[in-house]
Amino acid sequence: MLSLVSFRAVLIMSNTLPQSNMMVFLFQDNRIHTSKYNILTFLPINLFEQFQRVANAYFLFLLILQLIPEISSLTWFTTIVPLVLVITMTAVKDATDDYFRHKSDNQVNNRLSEVLIDSK
Repeated sequence: MLSLVSFRAVLIMSNTLPQSNMMVFLFQDNRIHTSKYNILTFLPINLFEQFQRVANAYFLFLLILQLIPEISSLTWFTTIVPLVLVITMTAVKDATDDYFRHKSDNQVNNRLSEVLIDSK
């Protein structure tokens, strides 16, 4: 089945339209965003991603079991130290990677570009 698609021409900076009939069109910006996080979303998203890994979820489960004194043979401290160390080191690595992604995005977004007017 064929569908009919209508096209419309948008005149930008045209002197042919009177000022009262000028229409404002909002376009999506074309900035590049390759970074995953911002300052507000880093901690929750990073922790969510880290506990998606089986090893980190396993150590968290062991930590919860270590908090129950009747079934634990070790203290909770022996489980939390490796878990916090691994999570902290991975978070620092992810933060530095994302910082460099932000820098690269800003560099690409601030490049000078050539604008064609009237196909010239």
